[in-house]
Amino acid sequence: MSIVSASLWAEADRLQRKGFTFTEIASAMKVARHIIVEVLYYDMPHVVRVAPPPERMDVAKRDTEILAAYDAGEKLRIIGEKYGITHERVRQVAIGAGRSPRRSTTKASGQSRPAHKGD
Repeated sequence: MSIVSASLWAEADRLQRKGFTFTEIASAMKVARHIIVEVLYYDMPHVVRVAPPPERMDVAKRDTEILAAYDAGEKLRIIGEKYGITHERVRQVAIGAGRSPRRSTTKASGQSRPAHKGD
């Protein structure tokens, strides 16, 4: 099963309706023939609309902003959502920059607990 954009399928379908063979379509579109066969022969069951990629931010700038939010005490999950990364990646960026790992607190007692069970 391949994942292709709807625009690829539309172009392949247009060429097929003009009488082009699978091989000619694949060559014109610079994709493997089996992808064209799969997409057109199976009548587009595997096509998934692919969103355009978000604008990429300079990693150094992103990391600087992540560290500023981390130092300000913002939650890892919130920081991650803002930059499209997981809370674990936020933690890795912070530790990689020499920041101390945060210790979570229990809600009931307000006491500190180890970040990992083995601590």
